[in-house]
Amino acid sequence: MLGSDDRIIEVGFDIPFPGAADQPWHRDFAVPDATTKGRRLNLLAFNMTTAGTRAEHGPFEIAPGTQWDAFEDCAGGMFPPEHLRPRYEGRALKKLPRRGDIAARSALTVHRGTANRSDEPRPVPVIGAGDRCR
Repeated sequence: MLGSDDRIIEVGFDIPFPGAADQPWHRDFAVPDATTKGRRLNLLAFNMTTAGTRAEHGPFEIAPGTQWDAFEDCAGGMFPPEHLRPRYEGRALKKLPRRGDIAARSALTVHRGTANRSDEPRPVPVIGAGDRCR
């Protein structure tokens, strides 16, 4: 899918419980040299929805086109500096997937989970894949 050396790098389970606050804007991984020097996207994330998402569940928010944004001087290369927040808030798209939906995206695209104002959790398994070592 990404190349001959691709593999599952990370398996996570995002569970915004009732009362969860907005996550900070972030990427799933720091940007690798293959992207900064070679302009190649080699990391994907797959979100698998296990429960239908309503607006009050704290839906996933993604800022399209941000996988190329540079902010190397930040926490772990994953969390953009404060002054870039308006850029992400202006591009943000809330996703309201149904149970069973699978979303594929660049793991470098800036995103966040939003506050869960419901009385139900919103569990989502997330799988990161690619050739992170390059």
